Amino acid sequence: MFSAITNISVQLVNRYLPSPFVFSIVLTLIAFAVGLAITGQDMIAMAGHWGNGLWSLHSFAMQMALVLVTGYAFASAPFIQRLLDNLASRVHSPTTAIIVSTLVGLVGSWINWGFGLIIGAIFAKALARKVANVDYPLLVAAAYSGFVIWHGGFSGSIPLTLSSGGDTLLTLSGNTMTEAVPLSQTVFAGYNMLLVGLLIVILPLVNRFMHPKNPTVIDPKLIKEEIYVAPQRDTPAQKLDDSRIIAVILLALALMYYISEFGSNGFNLGLNIVIGLFLFIGLLSHGTLERYYRAVHSGIGGITGIVLLFPFYGGIMGIMTGANADGISISTQVTEFFCQFRFRRQLSDFCIFKCWLGQRLCTIGRWTVCGTRPCYDSCWYRTGC
Repeated sequence: MFSAITNISVQLVNRYLPSPFVFSIVLTLIAFAVGLAITGQDMIAMAGHWGNGLWSLHSFAMQMALVLVTGYAFASAPFIQRLLDNLASRVHSPTTAIIVSTLVGLVGSWINWGFGLIIGAIFAKALARKVANVDYPLLVAAAYSGFVIWHGGFSGSIPLTLSSGGDTLLTLSGNTMTEAVPLSQTVFAGYNMLLVGLLIVILPLVNRFMHPKNPTVIDPKLIKEEIYVAPQRDTPAQKLDDSRIIAVILLALALMYYISEFGSNGFNLGLNIVIGLFLFIGLLSHGTLERYYRAVHSGIGGITGIVLLFPFYGGIMGIMTGANADGISISTQVTEFFCQFRFRRQLSDFCIFKCWLGQRLCTIGRWTVCGTRPCYDSCWYRTGC
């Protein structure tokens, strides 16, 4: 049954789902048409809202790009790859490989979504080289399925932005949220930890039962382990580039900064703090600036979607928050519709549903579809309107 559902889903996606770039433009056109109908503004005015929104997410996009590349660089550290290879050597059956691959992806994505994506792919290849008769497509899918947990973890953009406060929070919330929200009310809240625990238990078992009787096996020769090549150290410049002394000095400076930061503000993990932690942990894991630079350079291709699509996400956000002379916009109308419910439980359920819908449509949809009033907050840490 699971195999049949999987095959149908794969066929539908391959046949009908356009590229993310095209999908973002389709969403833009849909939002544009809805904005014209709801707000009564003309096309020039709506185009103005769209154009103003295009450039509103530069800092946020940069943060997301850094989350990915710092996670990638850390995951590609030689000791991480040795650890994963050693773990793969202890797995002997195909179904166990699926379960463990899912768990590694879940844990990695909870720590950092960029880190989880990469170690999941690396570990799937290691398992495919060592475990006979494992279905390779499912093995890779299981590793990536752990990504569903990322927003409940340390690199979730919304909880970390909420805890950071500042101008980014003001921009993304439509200037309605001015106070930071601690991680104790989001990532470490009881309901979030419960959901994370359930996913860790249920998802590996679901993936395990999807393993087909006739697996698609990949030739191990096609996924040979990459051989790490250390930088040359023949010239004074190359020796300076690959100097561990410079790396140690930089890491010492970073350590002093975090001692000062946590000493002054407590252990409050904002988005920039987490990005910095992964940057310096990645540098420590590689040992020198040159080796870390190479790792980051290898992961740069992964941020193509962020660099290209986030301006259009910002444009959609501009359309949805662009109000007419009476203050009517798509986001205010959606919010007022859901805020008419009196019961806190109803409000919470509907707010969670519309935020879920926004997240399925596009990344920035988590902010814009949720509206610009406090009922958005019920998606994460409270219910109220």
